[in-house]
Amino acid sequence: MLHLTNTDKSRTYVSIFMHENKLYIGEANVPAGEPEPGLFQQALGFIDENGRGIRYQTLYHNGFPTPPRSR
Repeated sequence: MLHLTNTDKSRTYVSIFMHENKLYIGEANVPAGEPEPGLFQQALGFIDENGRGIRYQTLYHNGFPTPPRSR
């Protein structure tokens, strides 16, 4: 997640995530003096086919074997 202040005092927010070989990119630009976008103040979570949050027992690294999921 990146928060950048541009030369004109506007701000750019970028989030980049990768999970199960899918790339997720979010971007927002905010004019100078305006409030921050709330979406970029949170982390992205993933859910399984049953709508339950996905948690792993160890760190997940895309491109390596998927670790077992926590209960």
